[in-house]
Amino acid sequence: MNDKTVLIEIDNLMDGCGYSYQDDAGINNYYNCNHLDQEDFEYTKDDKIVELRDCIKEFIISKIIGRKKRLRNKIIKKYFPGWENKEEYWSKKLNLKKVGRCYSRSCPLAYPADLQDMKELDQDLYNEYKESADDQGCISSDWVVLIKEPNDE
Repeated sequence: MNDKTVLIEIDNLMDGCGYSYQDDAGINNYYNCNHLDQEDFEYTKDDKIVELRDCIKEFIISKIIGRKKRLRNKIIKKYFPGWENKEEYWSKKLNLKKVGRCYSRSCPLAYPADLQDMKELDQDLYNEYKESADDQGCISSDWVVLIKEPNDE
């Protein structure tokens, strides 16, 4: 490790992180993240968690109800094939909000601290957690290793 890494609890990181925010949806106990590289997320609509697939099906059904069979098939062919590969298109079309979930395991700015990280960065913390580590040195904690950028000084 070097002076560019910091051991920090995920709660404290979130409190000072420019990408974290809170909204009314209450996703992940309001630990929300809007970092572009955040891959752990939920979709919301009107501050309620929704499933993208269900929203797409509802949209398609709304377009085909009451239509003649020929027109229904045309609409299904237009909207349904390959929808899994069009996640961004559908989320915009359906006005869904992508809400990142801030976890130590999914933070794009840090990675979960293991026992070795604690040993190198904080001996007291290492002593506290070393008994709870498994055979590979893995621990269950909310501590992360933040890699500081030069402008973070």
